[in-house]
Amino acid sequence: CRGWTDAFTGAAISVATLNLYQFNYHHVLSQTAPPEGVLLQWPASLVKDVPAIGSTVFQRCPQMKLPRASGKVIQVISERDSENGMDTLTLCVRLVQGQFSRNIEEVVSMGEFELSAREMTVT
Repeated sequence: CRGWTDAFTGAAISVATLNLYQFNYHHVLSQTAPPEGVLLQWPASLVKDVPAIGSTVFQRCPQMKLPRASGKVIQVISERDSENGMDTLTLCVRLVQGQFSRNIEEVVSMGEFELSAREMTVT
């Protein structure tokens, strides 16, 4: 846990103070995520700029000092959804820490732009 900080307080974590929530955030979630990546999807109409492969994606939570989740883009897919006929942007992301989730109050940052986590589908 060298160099780890608590996601909520920003305080340094030591072996003596490490708890399961911190271990889960920094290690377990990324190690147990699908090896082919997590899929984050939005309606294409909301997307102003497509992130490059290798760029970092963050989901920010107002109550947390660290991002709720972060990952690296490993694939970008732009397609029409066969069920509803809408164009979608899907990012395949290798999880680095935390966990992406749909949330009304949060945003997902990709470089210079942000998307609402409320509009995001995570699979």
